[in-house]
Amino acid sequence: MALVKYGEFMVLQSGKTGGTINSKGKGGAYTKNFVIPTNPRTSYQIAARNLQTSFAQNWRNLTQVQRDAWNAAATAFPYVNRVGDSKILSGIALYNKLNVNLTNAGTAAITVPPVPSGVIAVISVVPTVIAGVTTVAYTPTPVPAGTSFLVWATPGISPGIKYVTNRFRLITKIAAAGVSPLIVTGFYNARFGVAPVGSRVFFGLQPINAVTGEAGIMLVASTIAI
Repeated sequence: MALVKYGEFMVLQSGKTGGTINSKGKGGAYTKNFVIPTNPRTSYQIAARNLQTSFAQNWRNLTQVQRDAWNAAATAFPYVNRVGDSKILSGIALYNKLNVNLTNAGTAAITVPPVPSGVIAVISVVPTVIAGVTTVAYTPTPVPAGTSFLVWATPGISPGIKYVTNRFRLITKIAAAGVSPLIVTGFYNARFGVAPVGSRVFFGLQPINAVTGEAGIMLVASTIAI
């Protein structure tokens, strides 16, 4: 919002005017320049968007009976949002979410909503980055049947940085029967390059039910590259 003079009066104006945005925050009214956010469009971002787009298109190819089934099944897959409230996805959102998880886990997509069956939890994650070799040890090992672990990681960052949620990127998966430890050097370096010595690298293992597409809580651990 900004004060604008109309005749003898000063009024608050909000919204975008030309290249200026008028708004209001805790400190009162303010203006700022309108800037279009950058869109890096990396190959990984494009692949992720294409995956989402493909399932959105596939949803339209489902029969109405199939779409109704997904809409009805959504209540069986509640999720907790960032503020701790339980929410229900729409049918298409559930269809997309489970199938993206299944694709990332390396298993076939589904057109019929599954019955929730839960996910086996990751118990421990111990990463190391030594002389450029990146390894992730984990339990349970081997990975249980019907389960895949998605391996997420961050680039090497300052050891003082604590908030890294927005830095995680998917680098690979561990299929059922995979045995710990897993050397992920090639996958990590292809995504981020070699982590600088002295930097902190975070890794997360997220269990996926390879039949239903349900995702479990990602267990996170970090290490200093040496």
